[in-house]
Amino acid sequence: MKEFQGKALRWQWRDGVVEVTLDHEPLNEIGTTMLADLEKFAGAIRGLAATTSACIFTSARAGGFCAGADLKELYHSALKLSKAKRAAGVRVFLQRIHRVMNAIDEARLRRYTDCAWAADWNWRWCAIRLWQTRWRALAFRSCG
Repeated sequence: MKEFQGKALRWQWRDGVVEVTLDHEPLNEIGTTMLADLEKFAGAIRGLAATTSACIFTSARAGGFCAGADLKELYHSALKLSKAKRAAGVRVFLQRIHRVMNAIDEARLRRYTDCAWAADWNWRWCAIRLWQTRWRALAFRSCG
């Protein structure tokens, strides 16, 4: 699969580059919808790795890149569970996110082993996870 249009993101492979665009209101929070789309991408990147040089994550939201986990959704989902099952539910959610990140890392792209997280908005700082134990903060200038 060289392109995908999900409910919370889309990706397209072109000329050896996969561009993943987060596009989920209000600010690309990672809830069950976003996570499901990311899991589909994690499954697809394995098949594209041999012909892919880079993977770029961007945002279609004008307000920023990604607000992190969808805490409202997690909270409301937790309310439906017994107190004993709440922590387990959050743990499962976090394990799913880690499986996605690990799958992307393990894809080992043709030339680079990292994916870049960029933001399509004026000068802003965002935390970027360049897989495994390396953390960096990068600023990106909008091209538009």
